[in-house]
Amino acid sequence: TYIQDYVDPNWTSFITTPPFPGYVSGHSGFSGASATLLGYMFPQEKATLRAMAAEAALSRLYGGIHIRADNEVGLTMGRRIGALACARAMSDDIEDLIGRRVLERGQGNALIAKLTAVVAHVNRKNIAGAIRELQSFIGEVSAVINAQEGQPLVEAARDIISQFGS
Repeated sequence: TYIQDYVDPNWTSFITTPPFPGYVSGHSGFSGASATLLGYMFPQEKATLRAMAAEAALSRLYGGIHIRADNEVGLTMGRRIGALACARAMSDDIEDLIGRRVLERGQGNALIAKLTAVVAHVNRKNIAGAIRELQSFIGEVSAVINAQEGQPLVEAARDIISQFGS
């Protein structure tokens, strides 16, 4: 609309662009969150899912709907939201370990408390506190669970740290 209003009233774009200012791309956000949570649930597909989310974000640029910054911020935001959802989902995995008697109830409750604290830190916008809590979680998982059972939790916690740190 700027070009039509101030440069050439007869100008038309080859691509229809929305008549609104830049905002974070919703598609990028949804894609980033979905890829992160699905990557937690299907770790063997994590790289493929992340690539698909990045491609979905890029499509918003190619479609003329968002500028690159809108898409990059949306993708980062979505990945962080997905990481928070993963932290909540890890509690269910710990409950499963308790049910299978890999963990005692007290050990499991201590790990769940750390994940609950991660969420609380994020809700208070204290990302550094959430990362410290996840690092403590990793140490405790390594101390109380054998490597084979604990490795998926450790990898998930490290991935969450990486998403919060980006």
